[in-house]
Order: sequence, then structure tokens, then C-alpha cells
Amino acid sequence: MIWREIGSEYRHNPSGCIIAVWSGPEVGWLVGEAHQDEEGKWWWANESSGDYYAESLESRFGRGPEYFMPLPAPPKVVGRK
Repeated sequence: MIWREIGSEYRHNPSGCIIAVWSGPEVGWLVGEAHQDEEGKWWWANESSGDYYAESLESRFGRGPEYFMPLPAPPKVVGRK
């Protein structure tokens, strides 16, 4: 898979995607699964605006992600229904 710029190619997908967000020079890039809510804010996959302690990526890092990759297809399992 190839990293793509969010601004030019991202199309909203409620299932989420893999993102890269710059967290600053001390840590660098953080990579993980994330999703975008109805208001356009980004959240790590296990967080949302309804979570008491959660912060959007924009609140936490002062910016949203810059790059994304679509989630890969799930594995094909032979013999399962």
C-alpha cells in the first residue's frame, strides 16, 4: 500500500483507515487506525466524541492526519460460512 495525502485524495469512509499524524519532533509520526466523525474531526479507532476522556486528533496534536492508507481487505478463510 502507498501513503496518500488526505487533502487531495481522502474520501470519507465510516469504517476508517490507517493514518499518519505528526505529533512533534520529540516523537515524530504516529500511525494507527482512525476514523472521521460527521463534523470532520479525526479520532483513533477506539475513541469517539462521546467518550469522556477522549480527545480528537486535532485537539491532541493541533492538527489532523496528513496521510492515509485504506484499510486492507479482511483475510479469506477457506471452509467458513
